[in-house]
Amino acid sequence: MKLNALKPFLAQFLVITFTTLAAAQDITTVLSTEVIYGHKDGVALTFDVFEPDVEPNGAAVVFIVSGGWFSKWNPPEQTRVVLSPFLAAGYKGFAVRHGSSPRYSIAEAAADVPPSDLTNYVWSTPGLNNQYRQFPGLNIAKEEAKSVSPLYFVTADDAPCLVISGGKDTLVLPEQGRWIHEKMDEIGVENKFVLYENSGHGLENDMSSAVAESLQWFDAHLK
Repeated sequence: MKLNALKPFLAQFLVITFTTLAAAQDITTVLSTEVIYGHKDGVALTFDVFEPDVEPNGAAVVFIVSGGWFSKWNPPEQTRVVLSPFLAAGYKGFAVRHGSSPRYSIAEAAADVPPSDLTNYVWSTPGLNNQYRQFPGLNIAKEEAKSVSPLYFVTADDAPCLVISGGKDTLVLPEQGRWIHEKMDEIGVENKFVLYENSGHGLENDMSSAVAESLQWFDAHLK
């Protein structure tokens, strides 16, 4: 399976989409901001680094700053709220911004984490739900979509994977999580699929439980 350059920092996972950022907090634990890790068309690709609130446990988590393949800068004090449960558990946090839509397609956003199978969401799909036309990154050919869909690249050496889906998610359907879970089971990759039946795309009814699941998974596989 094709992994981005950040693989050494985490057990790869398809996990939580955070849709709401809380109000600003103190950011004394921000180690570095706007760290450049690459360039696209002469424009810097950057990430922020957050120190843990307690004794470091030697591991880190990566938060991909992305929604609908749009990746924008947010004040570090807002991003820290998203990472705060992990920082409180001793993890260092990385908030990574990728090449953003609409300038870059999904295939060009190498740091992005797409759904399991994008092929039925590209704009050329007959009868495509109009909600997907708000994402210019999906304006690509089916073959290109397949080339960046993890479902088709699962291999036995993949890192353990936690998959969390909302049963009422109408954007990234829960079938996406189930498909990658079943494929990993078939190939023999350690994984866990958690379905919150009463939550939608943002896991709004089960966010605290999802964070707890993530922390338990990271504690087991990163320390």
